[in-house]
Amino acid sequence: MEDKKYEVVVVSLGDYSLDILMKKKFYAFPRGSRKVGDYFAFYKNKKIASYAKVKESFQGDKSDVGIGYWLHCLPDADPPYEIVRFEKIIDLKKPILKDETGRGKGQIRGVRYTTLKKLLGAKKISELF
Repeated sequence: MEDKKYEVVVVSLGDYSLDILMKKKFYAFPRGSRKVGDYFAFYKNKKIASYAKVKESFQGDKSDVGIGYWLHCLPDADPPYEIVRFEKIIDLKKPILKDETGRGKGQIRGVRYTTLKKLLGAKKISELF
């Protein structure tokens, strides 16, 4: 597979958005606030344990994400939203862990970009960027 500069979008998730991701296999965010790569990786509880290949990405509104998702994940954001659907969520063989040394090093807040090669080979989050 050819490496693209930003083929993986790493996002930090809360409990509700992670639950929706696992059940309904979608993630939404305010349109224009981040790029859509070929893959998304998901950071929760100081680790990245899973990723997914993007099946489709499209513009939608509150009815497309559902009222619960909108209230929990997008309450201050106006439509349109970028809605990304995934075919399946893939668990990493070993989670990529937050670095325990260095202030703020190796944690994800918001969104970060990396490559699939780095994602699949990393042991610590700082190795991704």
